[in-house]
Amino acid sequence: MDLLAGCSLSEIEIEEGGVRVRIVKQRAAPNSRSHDLPLANLSAERTAEEDSESTTDETTIVSPMYATFYRASSPADAPFVQIGDAVTAGQTLAMLEAMKTLTPLLCELEGVVTAIRAQDGHLVDEGQPLFDLRRLDHV
Repeated sequence: MDLLAGCSLSEIEIEEGGVRVRIVKQRAAPNSRSHDLPLANLSAERTAEEDSESTTDETTIVSPMYATFYRASSPADAPFVQIGDAVTAGQTLAMLEAMKTLTPLLCELEGVVTAIRAQDGHLVDEGQPLFDLRRLDHV
């Protein structure tokens, strides 16, 4: 932990002999929104830039918390969405796993998925772009 304190790395993960250890440096973020969101009711958030630009038809969905990003509910299942898919408000876009709890990432608007910006099974940070959508209400 002392190594993380003295460098720019925010986390380190080591796996050996079937045992995996991940150490994450806690950030001091007074305006952190992830602590304000109940885990059972997470939904997609738009970046502040998109909120201020109501004339654009593109929206970026960002991660509301630090978690592992999953495109499907299990490795054998098809992804929730693909590029080009039309999505509706309330539809599950992905699953986020934090502290061994899986939580659906829900879409808040109607649109078409134009990009998937996170890799399946990889860690994402709070505020990291996950999906780009072309909003249907601006088409």
